Amino acid sequence: MDTVPFEFCQDVMERVSWCQRKFDEDASYTPEPWKTVATKQKLFDVVFLKESGEWYYCIREIKGVTTVEQLLEMDRRYVKCIAISTGLSVNEFLYTKVKCSKEEIKKKFVPLMMRQARPNCHFFTVRGIRPWLMDNAKEESVAFIDMFQNVFTFEEITLPYWGPNSFEFLANQIKHNVVLKELIC
Repeated sequence: MDTVPFEFCQDVMERVSWCQRKFDEDASYTPEPWKTVATKQKLFDVVFLKESGEWYYCIREIKGVTTVEQLLEMDRRYVKCIAISTGLSVNEFLYTKVKCSKEEIKKKFVPLMMRQARPNCHFFTVRGIRPWLMDNAKEESVAFIDMFQNVFTFEEITLPYWGPNSFEFLANQIKHNVVLKELIC
């Protein structure tokens, strides 16, 4: 059992939807390397939004981790992104909303997502599906389509048609993304 590759253990735990709470509970009776994964694996999702002209990001809290700086300080072998969304209304109990600039998202989050996104990461532009929920749905969605143009680890993409940007993003994903399984337009 000790010869099982670490990445395999991570993938199995994630694929069977073994939630964070369950990781910690089951660590006491699992052998290595499963025990290490069970105690150290940290899965997170991030929501980006623009409200009243201000940009924000929201990380589903990982035991007190609420900022990109805190994520960057963690051991990257164990910290994995499972979903990137735009335009969701966030539950204040699960997410902490952090104000930032669009440039900060490009400089800090996009490189982090390119390194830390799991091969089954999901990309949702939710408000694009219901554009009446906000005035600047197109601007917000197109900004994130452009930012994540070269991230090819999305298993599922939910994306409305916003013109050439949507088409270019999807064409690029279809050409380079070997894990894409579901596309919702």
